[in-house]
Amino acid sequence: PSPPPPSTSPSPPPPSPPPPSPPPPSSSPSPPPPSLPDPCSVDRTLMAPIDFLSSNVLYNNLNGVGPTTTDPTQILVSNVGFTTPTSGATMGMRIVSDSVYQAHKPKRNGPNAKGFFVLNIRGEVDTILNFTFVDDNSQDPVTVPNFVISTYDFDRGCIGQSAGLRNKTCDGGSFDLGEVVMAKSSTADPAQGFD
Repeated sequence: PSPPPPSTSPSPPPPSPPPPSPPPPSSSPSPPPPSLPDPCSVDRTLMAPIDFLSSNVLYNNLNGVGPTTTDPTQILVSNVGFTTPTSGATMGMRIVSDSVYQAHKPKRNGPNAKGFFVLNIRGEVDTILNFTFVDDNSQDPVTVPNFVISTYDFDRGCIGQSAGLRNKTCDGGSFDLGEVVMAKSSTADPAQGFD
């Protein structure tokens, strides 16, 4: 008899493909920057109090227009508050202007009986006013970390005349605090001014 045919062994199976690579880690976007607090919801207990009801006018002669023309050419008011929310040195406020400042009624300048500080500015005049908090004793400038000041009542002038206020910060930034177009009798005196 003949020998059996040689057995053929089956070929080995092909190697398995390597497992798939894991996906790269997803890059999540950077978190947004923290939002600034709403200035109208600031905790006022952290602010140095400013109060004109018990203040005293030492000089009242902004740019030499009076009402006290013998005073230095500035407005200086003492005892407007403290340099910190609960204590600190008593401070005053000095206001100086550029040479363009004019007033229709300078006797209105200064604190009034309702606790407002009034500045009378003649209409149709662009002027720069610098406000500085000062130590009541030395009159040297002081740094007040946090305070609130509100502007109010731009309401005097002629038809179409604008009253605006731009605030410039110490770091060079600036922002508009308000602009109003006046509506008043066409016979109004253009020099009447703004309070």
